[in-house]
Amino acid sequence: MRKNLLLLFLASISLSFGGVNPAEIYAHFTAAVKNKSSVQYFAVIKVVDLTKGTVREVCAPGSFIRSALHKEMKYDYDNQSMAMVEHMALMNLDRFFEFKNTDAIQLLGVDVYTEDDVQQIEKQINFTALAKQIKQSGNWKMEFKDDDKLMLLYAHALFNHGVLTGEDSNHLGTLIYISL
Repeated sequence: MRKNLLLLFLASISLSFGGVNPAEIYAHFTAAVKNKSSVQYFAVIKVVDLTKGTVREVCAPGSFIRSALHKEMKYDYDNQSMAMVEHMALMNLDRFFEFKNTDAIQLLGVDVYTEDDVQQIEKQINFTALAKQIKQSGNWKMEFKDDDKLMLLYAHALFNHGVLTGEDSNHLGTLIYISL
């Protein structure tokens, strides 16, 4: 029975992400949260803003997700607290996070773009085909000169289509494919 419920849960997540394998999405989320390199991996999470009563998807670097959780929980950055925050994030299989700390919410970039912006770019660009092309080639990058919003929109849409991307701190403004 418990196994059937888990399969049903994973299937429902799969449908919400256009049929992308939920295990692949979770693996990308895990990689983003655990990543501590100079390349910031992007992940999509659902953010509940308890101050406004809103829920929306947001794409943010894994380090920002961890920092927002630190702020929300009022944890220090000692080794034990960092391990607790990472564990707490990774135990959240549905990537659904509630925040009431406005600094934590702002850190996640909820004001950078809207869900309508994501829908609009997905109408303009076939991300299903782009994701397939990226996975087949195994190598992809795109420059977004001074347009962080557009870069986040691409990272958001590609994540939801099963492609993990990141931004190298040595090449700011360039979104790259991350192969796991």
